[in-house]
Amino acid sequence: MTLYHGSATPGITVLDPRFSNPKDPHIYLTDCPALAVIYAHNPVKGGYFPYFFDKEGQLCYEEYFPNALDLYKGFGGYVYTAEAEGLPQRENMPWAYKSAAPIPVTGCRSIPDLYGELLRLEESGELRIIRFRDLTEQKLQGIYKMLHREAQRESLKDHPESEYAQFYQAHFPFLL
Repeated sequence: MTLYHGSATPGITVLDPRFSNPKDPHIYLTDCPALAVIYAHNPVKGGYFPYFFDKEGQLCYEEYFPNALDLYKGFGGYVYTAEAEGLPQRENMPWAYKSAAPIPVTGCRSIPDLYGELLRLEESGELRIIRFRDLTEQKLQGIYKMLHREAQRESLKDHPESEYAQFYQAHFPFLL
């Protein structure tokens, strides 16, 4: 099965779990090439990827604040391909697979303009971008509750110097 891995790092020849979470080292892959594009740039250390798959299986990116997609402006990235069989899927994420063993890269696509690529994916129907202005108040309240739980779980109030806390301070100060 062909799987995809998005990264900002050029020249990867082997997807190696040593660069992931040291507490649970795995390499993560997806069967959705458009999702790998989203992961080709990590807007903030700590991981900020506001996407979901809707009931019809459509990949959706939600802007949790005005012009959030701009976080991809000025960045390029890479979508690596790998062939792997029998990898376990991540719990509650049937589109994501993980491996504790290194996996050789079989291909790479360089994307010099991730922002433009996300807009192209939207135009082709591979990605639905839900703009902040189109979110209902009820939807925003649900998003803010989720983000508040994340801020508490990560103890962002206790670590205001962290990049993740500073990201929250810039975009969601009312949650800290």
